[in-house]
Amino acid sequence: MGSILGGNISFFGGHEGIVASGSFLKLLIVPTAGKSVQAFFSGKSTLEGELKLYEAATASADGTIISLFDFNRVLKRTASPVLTHTPTVTGTGTLLASVSLKVGRNNVGGSFESDEPVILDPAVKYLLEAKSLAAGNVIDLNVIIKP
Repeated sequence: MGSILGGNISFFGGHEGIVASGSFLKLLIVPTAGKSVQAFFSGKSTLEGELKLYEAATASADGTIISLFDFNRVLKRTASPVLTHTPTVTGTGTLLASVSLKVGRNNVGGSFESDEPVILDPAVKYLLEAKSLAAGNVIDLNVIIKP
């Protein structure tokens, strides 16, 4: 963690929804132009699911903006990354990571938290996508972004 005045404090945002079997909960991450940042991702699912992270995703509509919480309460930053839910994705891009969200033989829900950050390229968008493999699955996706 950097100094408070250096601004190396995180932004946090996420979205939760009830997702039908075979359907998706999607977050689109648009980094701040000209700035590479570190991002940590997490997802949890009450029933069986899959979590994937894509780089260079394209969308005809970015979706609904999620208000990010800025953990730096001293500096008033004017530029921040943009995080949206329910984007209209036209291309997923390059798959960077894929994990299963299930535990045990009964395929009950599971969770994932990245231990290492992904350094985001400020020139492209990223897609965090969770697919439900069971009806009525409650999925929660979160992103922490460190400038």
